Amino acid sequence: MLVMAAFLPLGSAILVWNQHIEFPPTFQALEASFKASEMHLAEVTAFLVDFQSIWEFLFGFIVIALLAGIGEEILFRGYIQRYLEGMFNNVHVGIWLSAILFSAIHMQFYGFFVRMFLGVLLGYLFLWSGRSLYPSILAHITNNAITVISVYVNKDELLPEMKDPFSAEAPEWYIIIITTLIAFGILFYYRKLKNLKTS
Repeated sequence: MLVMAAFLPLGSAILVWNQHIEFPPTFQALEASFKASEMHLAEVTAFLVDFQSIWEFLFGFIVIALLAGIGEEILFRGYIQRYLEGMFNNVHVGIWLSAILFSAIHMQFYGFFVRMFLGVLLGYLFLWSGRSLYPSILAHITNNAITVISVYVNKDELLPEMKDPFSAEAPEWYIIIITTLIAFGILFYYRKLKNLKTS
């Protein structure tokens, strides 16, 4: 949970960079199509998290944070990553390929790289935990829950931003550096702790 929270500024920076990728002139039609799709999906997402009561919020929390977090981890880390590791006989290839598939299945180019980053992070949490799904599930739920809760408590400010994804701004560079160093510190401490327990 701490790792996910600490990586949020870096994730925001990757997302903003991803959203400002410009295509070559010969692919302008494809870029326009991707942007139109992104705007449509942003409107749908904003509608889904525009909770009008505590009961809608709780239902949304269960579906978006809990069920999605559990289901996607069972599928991508519990099955696809294991399968790809065995196919290529390489744990790192399995992690990166499953992360690419995890991001691609969301069908959002302008969020592709931040989701891939999330998939890689979850993949290494799964590996370093001794292939237990609980840490990656908890991390995934935390990631989704932060968004759901943030929108619910600050709807007036965040919903308009969600409807216009290309207006997002990255945090200050020093915040990104500090929180990323903290996140990697926690992550490698977790890895070391797990190695000590299994040795």
